[in-house]
Formats: sequence, structure tokens, C-alpha cells
Amino acid sequence: LQNVILNLFQDLVIRCEDAKRYRSEVCNINTFLPLLGKDKRMGDNQYPPLPSLIREGIQAFPLRPSLNKKRKSAFTLAEVLITLGVIGVVAALTMPTLIAKHQKQVFVNRVKQTYSIVSNAMISAVAEYGEPNTWDAFSNFDATDPNYNQNHQEHMKNIATKYFKPYLKVIGEGQENFQYYMVLSNGVTLSFYPNGDFNEDETEFAQTEVFIIGSLNNNSSYFLDESRDYSRRDFLMSFNVSSTDYRLKFFNTDEGKTRNEYKNDGQYGCNKDVPKNKRLYCGSMLFYDNWQLKDDYPW
Repeated sequence: LQNVILNLFQDLVIRCEDAKRYRSEVCNINTFLPLLGKDKRMGDNQYPPLPSLIREGIQAFPLRPSLNKKRKSAFTLAEVLITLGVIGVVAALTMPTLIAKHQKQVFVNRVKQTYSIVSNAMISAVAEYGEPNTWDAFSNFDATDPNYNQNHQEHMKNIATKYFKPYLKVIGEGQENFQYYMVLSNGVTLSFYPNGDFNEDETEFAQTEVFIIGSLNNNSSYFLDESRDYSRRDFLMSFNVSSTDYRLKFFNTDEGKTRNEYKNDGQYGCNKDVPKNKRLYCGSMLFYDNWQLKDDYPW
């Protein structure tokens, strides 16, 4: 029995050392010393019975922690900083591409949507008022009239408000330069601008078509203003007032031009050699390519 007690005491000592190592409860070896000698609580019995030893041992010492239990691990500050640095580099490399892709998609979708909206409005206007060459909104202008610019403004206002506005969801409108503009519910600004030819002595202006310039950034300035960008933010549509072909079209798409002509036109071509405010054929090329921005599109 004494050997059993000694073995038990040794085991308890080992448990105490383990407890200290694993930062468990404080273990006092003196708690177990009475177990080796006479236990005054047990009378003249030099060695208390085994159940008492077990009871005293269990009550005096907490359960031994498992030596196989894995310690909890965490990232060091250096590891966290390195990870964040890698994420930052990847983001810096990929974000511009993702942003450009999103901007391209927004531009294409908005141009396509607006073209459909305005085309439907024109079809409705033709159904109610007849073909554009019969509309009362078109006439020649005296270029020597001091009110020449104002006459153009009122003329464009009449066209926009009478023949288009009733069939559009308009949230804003106004006048600027020669043109009248409306803001659609999809955020696109439409500017109505007269296009035509002067006579030889430039005393008379004969209107042949109406330009409808769409802008994604609320630009209502002159259609060739330097703030225009016909490859990323603006697009030009038009309809002829002297022809029975009253369909809404992009710039000169009714002339049977090829894609190469849209791209490489020296004055209004859709390429990087032409200033952004003069790339009028970009909308035509986008329409020709079935609403896709090809690799050679000058974004």
C-alpha cells in the first residue's frame, strides 16, 4: 500500500509540474504531504484507506490537461503586412482593367438603350404627324437676321417639344447656343441641333437634317465643342427632314459606308488620330459592329 501511495504522490508531482507549464491553477505540493504519513484526520491509522487518498487527490488537484492538445496559433504582424501588400499589388494591377471594362459596358448599354428610346419616339411622332418632310417645324433661315441664333433655338425647341417630348420620359430641359436639350430619365442628355447648308453668299441657311446628340455626362454644349468625347461619353444621331427615309440613324449611316470608312475617315473617323470631339463616326461603328467595342475601337 505504501508503494501505491508513493506512486500516487509521484504522479501528483508530475501533474503539478504540468499544471505550471500549461498555466493552469497553482498547485501546492504540501497539499498532498499528509498522504505519505499519518493522517491526523484518520485517528491512529498510519495510512488512510485508498478511497480517502483518491478523494483527497481529486479534490486537491485539477484534472491534468491533455499533453496532446495543440497550442492555438495566429498570424504574426509581419505575415499580415505581407498578405495585405500582396492583395494591394493584385488590386492595383486588376482594378484599372475592371473599371475600364465596366465603363465600356455602361457606355454601350446606354447608347443602345437611348437609340431605341428615341427611335420609338420618332416612330410614334410619324404615326401621329406624318413623315418629317411634312412637319411644320422646318424652314430656311435668314443668316443676316440679328436674331439668327435665337431663331434656331426656338426652331429646335419646337421640334423637340412637339414631336419628341410627348413620347419620352423627360426630367429636365433647357436651351443653349443653337440647340434645345432634354434630360431623359436614364440620365442621358439629348441636344437637338439643326444641320444644313448655306447658300453661296452665306445669307441663307437651308436645314436638311436634325442632329440629336446624346451625352452621358450631361453635356449640352455645341456638338463640336472640345469638351465632347464621341468615343466614350457622347454619340450623334440624326434624321433627314427632306427625305422619305425618316428612320433615326447614326452619323451618315445611310450613305452605305463600310466599317473601314467609319474608322479611317480623315475628319470624323473613329480612331485615335482624330480629336475626341470630332470622332462622330464612333457611334456609327458601334452600331455597325452590333453594339460591341472591337479591339481597334479608340477607347
